Amino acid sequence: MHLVSPGTEATSGLELSARRSKLVPDRPVPPIKTEPTVVFGTDTPAKWHVSFIPDLVAYFAAASICPMARLQSARREKKQGVPPFFFTAPRATQAASEKSPLSLRATASSKSLETRYEYEVVSTVSNLLKQLHNANAALAQTPDRTKLMTLHRQNCKGCAMKTVSCLAPWMCLILSDAGYGPCCHHKFPAKKQLIDQACANPENLIRLFNDENLMQLRSQLLNNTPPRNCIACIKSGYNLGLEDIIKVTKKNGMLQEYTDAIRDGIAKGRKLDGLHPVTIHLSKDAPCNLRCTFCEGAPPAPQDADSAEASFRMLFNTMDTIGWDRVNEIYFAGGEPFFNPGLTRFLNSYDWSSLNEVSIATVSNATLLHQHFDVLKTMDRFYIRLSLDATGETYAKLRRGASWNRVEKNIRELSEIKKTKPNWTVEIHSILMKSTVPFIKEMVQIAHDLDFDFSVNSIRGNYLDENIFFFKDLLEGLDWKNELGEAIDRAQRYGFDTAVQTLKHLTRSLEAVATGGKADIQTLACPNKRLKMFGSFFSALADTRYALWGTDHNLLDFLQKEPILAGLRFIVDHPASIRSYYGHDYYPSQMLAENRDLLDSLAGQVETLVVTAPTYKAEAVIKEARSHFPDHTILVRPFWDQDAQQRMHELAESQEPFVAFGAGGAARLLLSHSVLKDANVVALTDNNKALHGTELFGKPVIRPEDILHHATTVVILSEAFYDEIREQLLALYGDAITIAPLF
Repeated sequence: MHLVSPGTEATSGLELSARRSKLVPDRPVPPIKTEPTVVFGTDTPAKWHVSFIPDLVAYFAAASICPMARLQSARREKKQGVPPFFFTAPRATQAASEKSPLSLRATASSKSLETRYEYEVVSTVSNLLKQLHNANAALAQTPDRTKLMTLHRQNCKGCAMKTVSCLAPWMCLILSDAGYGPCCHHKFPAKKQLIDQACANPENLIRLFNDENLMQLRSQLLNNTPPRNCIACIKSGYNLGLEDIIKVTKKNGMLQEYTDAIRDGIAKGRKLDGLHPVTIHLSKDAPCNLRCTFCEGAPPAPQDADSAEASFRMLFNTMDTIGWDRVNEIYFAGGEPFFNPGLTRFLNSYDWSSLNEVSIATVSNATLLHQHFDVLKTMDRFYIRLSLDATGETYAKLRRGASWNRVEKNIRELSEIKKTKPNWTVEIHSILMKSTVPFIKEMVQIAHDLDFDFSVNSIRGNYLDENIFFFKDLLEGLDWKNELGEAIDRAQRYGFDTAVQTLKHLTRSLEAVATGGKADIQTLACPNKRLKMFGSFFSALADTRYALWGTDHNLLDFLQKEPILAGLRFIVDHPASIRSYYGHDYYPSQMLAENRDLLDSLAGQVETLVVTAPTYKAEAVIKEARSHFPDHTILVRPFWDQDAQQRMHELAESQEPFVAFGAGGAARLLLSHSVLKDANVVALTDNNKALHGTELFGKPVIRPEDILHHATTVVILSEAFYDEIREQLLALYGDAITIAPLF
């Protein structure tokens, strides 16, 4: 049996991030004999070395280099079921000084780093093999992963290495009109102008990736205190682990060195700055051609195709400056990317043959793929995630506007193209909800038959007809346990390991829901500042008997953190599919309209109604609530945060005259149900020409061109369109007016 020990000279840590040179890609192949071999060490050279060992027995690691995640990822990469083994000799390489007659040495050099990697077979292995035997016996008795972690810590006395549950904050950057962050589950709100600046300038991009929000998130993960919206993602297996980094960076020597430096810094608990993203997601404009029943996010038509196309070009120009050898993947996301004219124009005009070392990635509902196969065929490295959850009529019901026949033709043609593209990855991603429970196993089968990957996750959000993880009533009559059991068996058979882990987690969550508990699932996350505002608002109502009228994602997220609200008696909304809303009595509004006795009974239980519907529905909900309970006080739950609340108080106290820009649903609620109603609003303006010349709350609605006839200060009441309105006002007035944001 051989013991192979790779040793490397120390590198200069994150100085690597400033280097543009690559390692020599063609290292000499070490002449390892095909006999049982034990590898000592799990760093990058060892992983390269292991790829030439056909008969790997086990990994050894000293206390100074053995975080559990590294060993497990090495085992997964080899895919031979090799168990991790530990021993406590920090200087085992030096201790094994006697050379074996079978001594073997292979070296490779980096011209850029002047580093030499040496691989030696040593003969002083009797003690090490004894420890291997002992470790084998101990591990055989502790199959539980938690116990393995404990055993590792016991065996590595004095080991100060750190690991983190997700590497995304160190590796990934998502840029969208809604903000930025390391993943789709964790975004920081930001103005559109900030995102455009990051796309247009390398320094701004690097600065954004190292700002205080991302640095704080990295610190939380280093301290093993991940935020709440990270925890559910980690438990579902969607966190970015070490093995994922190895897969995406092994093609590029510079990225290997860079990620090794990050990993080393994490292991030693160092604060790392000056980082650059290895994967960049860009979502601009983001329209969608479908109206899915479980999604409310994308507009039905493009908003600004020219601006979107410019953003894509700016990002690629920025990467020309930063260096394409520093990035592994560019991901186009948001809505349906192939319905975005800004993106499709860019896709058809770019020379993709120049990026044969960078993967282009996207997500798609697969309805429009047939229109873009020609340009996709020009891409060497391509990843696409297909959003497919069911087939036939159920698919058409969920994905309104889509045809399953068209989609099936597209994915079969995509499978044929993939056969000629060894660097392509196609993945089917399914959402588990009430309607798709019977189809998950079928999606697994389709993925296998077409040589695609497969992944799955839970529905997230306030979908009262589909979210089985938050509304127990939806599980009635659903054979979910057997259906998911079959899906798990099939996914295991086909090697979809992450999907198996996720399905098991989702099954455990449903078991908890079915027995009266709570699912270990995160719903769509509401910003923390807004949650704090909700907390203050409902705390002030603790001595009031009230009902909630209308529901939304923010309410569901708030109740997940604060399941018991003093004073809350019941909740009303339109869907009739549930009887309980996350543990609170629930009544469909139609039931109240049809049952006078029930209506009178509920009216006597409360004195106040709180409208908690989305802003675009709020006025209709207020009207409906007042028709049922005409004598009750009606309040609107804040849809703003504490900072906006403070600015409204300042405007009300100063009584400075201003024009309010906005006369839509959100603006109407602010001017009628917040402290802003006491401010000195002299007029309103809006880009909706139909409103010009009318009045709202006794104030004239004027054209934007007439603002200076009324005041020199404008308060923008829109959060979503703040940037566009600000640019419009600057073009009209320059410095002649003062522009004040509310959000």
